[in-house]
Amino acid sequence: MDSLKQTSIVPIQDSSQLVVARRLASEYAQAAGLNEQRASALNVVMVELANNLLQHAGGGHLYISYLAVVGALDISAVDHGKGMVNVERCLADGFSTGSTPGLGLGAIRRFATRFGAYSLPNRSTVITARMVERKPYPEISMICSAIDGEALSGDSWDVSDDGTTFLVADGLGHGMFAADASRIAVEIFHKSQGFAPGAVLEKMHSALRATRGAAAAIAHVDSARQRVQFAGIGNISCVISNATRTQSMVSHNGTLGHQMRRVQEFEYSYEPGDLLLMQSDGLTTHSRLGLPASLLSQPPFVVAPLIYSEQLRGRDDATILVNRLG
Repeated sequence: MDSLKQTSIVPIQDSSQLVVARRLASEYAQAAGLNEQRASALNVVMVELANNLLQHAGGGHLYISYLAVVGALDISAVDHGKGMVNVERCLADGFSTGSTPGLGLGAIRRFATRFGAYSLPNRSTVITARMVERKPYPEISMICSAIDGEALSGDSWDVSDDGTTFLVADGLGHGMFAADASRIAVEIFHKSQGFAPGAVLEKMHSALRATRGAAAAIAHVDSARQRVQFAGIGNISCVISNATRTQSMVSHNGTLGHQMRRVQEFEYSYEPGDLLLMQSDGLTTHSRLGLPASLLSQPPFVVAPLIYSEQLRGRDDATILVNRLG
């Protein structure tokens, strides 16, 4: 798969891991085409987020993702410590619960093109800085990772050039051969823009015969009609969700390239502002603690890392794509 479609996840448990964070900051700055000033800002944000994890949460993880479709570079700090009771108060310059001057989060917000912070005390906290964003639409976020021990994820994802159609693919198993299958699925998806989801899955089925095979789901958003046209084969979980309801989408059993009895398309209505969530089976389909309504009003770049961190199974590649429907 394209390495830029994969999220870099850095555990932050002691100050020595700041070296890894700084190196990745430099690599992502180059990939995103940041100028020297913005690259320097990215380095500051990365270090501030890591230090915040160490000082206030006893450690956590940094998630670094580049979404080429909108030219966005996201840095998220995620922890499961005691959290923040009053997020806005903690963001004010001069506020500190430790021995620091209390300038960290305020500085991060000023450096960021877009910023999000959300905390469930004694459960999960996410702070995200979007360091560049060349297109505001579609409003998406993504986390895509490999299972521990593998450098390459067997999952992949893509978005159509017009920002209306979304794919998540999961190559059977994990490692290089799974990545080959999901890469071919992405290639077929990109070459088949304008085709209905079911027709694209049929094309994938033929193209994947020489591979391990894959599960895949495609959602096309028709904003004029406020409908999502959907088709899926295999165990990619897809839902439309808001504060009062969650609508699950129907995928058929099978493996693209090997066993597929039929492809069936479904249509689902939505309200502007709803979230489309698509995730591979490396994540559980339901939060053990439940997803509070307040989370669903947060930007996708806050929602995706929180769900990922709480619902990661840890025994497979894992992907979540979150889109705010307009």
